[in-house]
Amino acid sequence: MLARHPYILAMVVLLGACDSDHAARPDLDSFLDALEFGDVDRLFELHVDSTTFSTWCTAEFRAIIEKAQKRRDDEECARLGEIGASDLDAMADELRLAVQVAAFACQQPRGTCTEYGERVFRQAVAERGITARRPASHKVRRLFGDESKAAAYVELTFADGATEQRILEMRRLGNRWRVDKGLLR
Repeated sequence: MLARHPYILAMVVLLGACDSDHAARPDLDSFLDALEFGDVDRLFELHVDSTTFSTWCTAEFRAIIEKAQKRRDDEECARLGEIGASDLDAMADELRLAVQVAAFACQQPRGTCTEYGERVFRQAVAERGITARRPASHKVRRLFGDESKAAAYVELTFADGATEQRILEMRRLGNRWRVDKGLLR
């Protein structure tokens, strides 16, 4: 049947080639291997948040961090240390972010935006149990994109046999491909 439809045959061949030949594939495989092994350091290294291109390194957010670092005082830091996780959860998003940035400034008075990004990344990984419920295997169903952006349709299989579908969006930054969206839903 496919021989009678050369367009469909060409698309099947083309789509198959995109999956294995895309430049993002080696970094995607490294990211998924790190996910399977629960290697948070490697996950962070292959995530956009580890670069100055992350949300946490925009000019506006850098200014917020710098302002918090300049306003830092020991009394405020002591009060911030008394705030628990349940207190943070009850706060409005803007207030929670302000408290988290102020706490970061207290703990790392010279901290950078990428250090803040790592803190947020690690916290999100822990809160969502990403490394606690690691996949036993993965399969890249489809990987496509251009020379600067890509998307991967990934199937994760867990030890209990459950599967989960994810779409991981990737960006090329320098000579590396990094996961931008899809891990931390």
